Amino acid sequence: MREHGDYRIDRFDDVVVSVVLDAWNLETMQSYASQFRALFDDCGRDPWALVVDARQWRLATPEVGPELGELARWKDRNGLVAAAYINIADDELKSHFAADQIFRHYDKARVALVEEPVDALTWVSAHGFEVSPDLQAHLR
Repeated sequence: MREHGDYRIDRFDDVVVSVVLDAWNLETMQSYASQFRALFDDCGRDPWALVVDARQWRLATPEVGPELGELARWKDRNGLVAAAYINIADDELKSHFAADQIFRHYDKARVALVEEPVDALTWVSAHGFEVSPDLQAHLR
């Protein structure tokens, strides 16, 4: 089956930015997880932060949920310290889906649900991560 939905993943030193777009199917989720994990192949397990921009995400098919949970556990075991999710709390369906399928799998990482990119940058900065001008420009 073809991927449905899209994403972009970029790394700015110790901050990873993930932009999730449209509605996802399992193939998109598997591609996303593979690309996400590949970011860490060469750089070890130093502490890092995550910003997920979900402003244009339209949720996912049911089989994606367990895969999101597994990726959240992987992030938690592999150095994630702080994560900020943009525009999850503003939508009741997104909020419920994320709480059930993603957030409950974080044991160590601190998670914030924020409304705007600037709030996400403030969150990761407050946890000791540098917010570079390139990172700021990327989230506009």
